[in-house]
Amino acid sequence: MDKEKIKEYFYQNLGITFWSSLLIFGGSVFVYYYAKIGYMPIFDLQSSLMVLGAASITAIFLIIIITSIFLLPGLIWREGWGNNTKYRSLWYFRQKNGRDKKVHFHLIFAFFVIPISAFWIIFFSAMKFGIWISFLVVVLLPVMWLGLKKFSRFNYKSVNKESLVYFLVTLTASIASFIPIVMLSENLNISSINKEYIVYFIAIIIATLNTVAAAKPKNIDNLKFFCILSIISIYILLVSFELAKPIVNKVMNIYKFGSIQAENIILKKPGCDIFSLQGGTLYLTKNEFCLIQNVEILSRLGDNYYISTNKANFEIPKIYVASWSVIDDRD
Repeated sequence: MDKEKIKEYFYQNLGITFWSSLLIFGGSVFVYYYAKIGYMPIFDLQSSLMVLGAASITAIFLIIIITSIFLLPGLIWREGWGNNTKYRSLWYFRQKNGRDKKVHFHLIFAFFVIPISAFWIIFFSAMKFGIWISFLVVVLLPVMWLGLKKFSRFNYKSVNKESLVYFLVTLTASIASFIPIVMLSENLNISSINKEYIVYFIAIIIATLNTVAAAKPKNIDNLKFFCILSIISIYILLVSFELAKPIVNKVMNIYKFGSIQAENIILKKPGCDIFSLQGGTLYLTKNEFCLIQNVEILSRLGDNYYISTNKANFEIPKIYVASWSVIDDRD
């Protein structure tokens, strides 16, 4: 098939192409989730299109936010100091036309990763041995001043200004880098024995990707560069760290399609009988209703609720569910 005709079709049908892409992505979110729980609800086409569209947009939004957080430290360092400092010529060799010809990654590593690693060591030590260790951060300012002085012939006033900005920007980037480290370590299903080693591995991955982000030359197109880097980051997040599961669960929980930790569910009498026969415990029975507690609603799409207890997973027809509530954790 002619490539030009394919391009022409896409350009003439942007709305259809965009909506189709959303539905395909949303469908993959649902397929992943329902394959994971081993269940597939039956619901009509019109409502399924709306559900898939909402799930797709939310999942894409969450992935963009997470990827931005993942690359934020390098962007902070690059835009806050690395791209504007007088020391920029140390890690970028420039041609006569002003374009960056070569990037010295070892110098960017020295100016970016090593100071951030020092901040990390201090912060982790403070968490382990006491908050008083965090005051050692102040010691890094004269150390960074000495480093800048060694690599330049600027006067003391220029070095003082550069070192202060360098210190503050690096400190901010270090704090920003803790967000993805904590986020990933909390969402990974790992034992406490291996958690410390996994955190170190996460820190290395974040440092590597952010070094690349910090090292982007000015002559490389921002959109292409960060799209490629974002794709690499998304692959690492979804495949290496298995972050697809918490993202999909979050999408399902936001709209209460599923993955709902229900505090209470009020069932009508036929639903009470079904729940009781499945081995569930009824906490309160009154008139034609009963109360069950601390169960997970895996899915409430279609005609049935798919419920999980500590004994089994089973369906209850939606018409037998009078009400349900969740714990308000917005605070």
